Amino acid sequence: MEETGSNITTNQLKEYVWKTLKSGKVVVIREKLAELYESEQQWLRAAQMLSGIDLDSGIRMLDDTNKLSKCVQIARLYLERMMMMQ
Repeated sequence: MEETGSNITTNQLKEYVWKTLKSGKVVVIREKLAELYESEQQWLRAAQMLSGIDLDSGIRMLDDTNKLSKCVQIARLYLERMMMMQ
């Protein structure tokens, strides 16, 4: 099996993603992929994953503090990308 992270194999990740998709937890997938991209210092991809989450969709109830926290995280990832390009 091919290793994708410190303890996760590609097959384990595929299985997790498939189960999550079937359960309608796309937000969870985006957050987990963002974590994976961030751990690999792929700042732009991580930011794009999180930016694709509709914070006002009503599917996942977030209070204003959590929404702001997610926006700050996205901004930080874009800034990391910009700093890497300099």
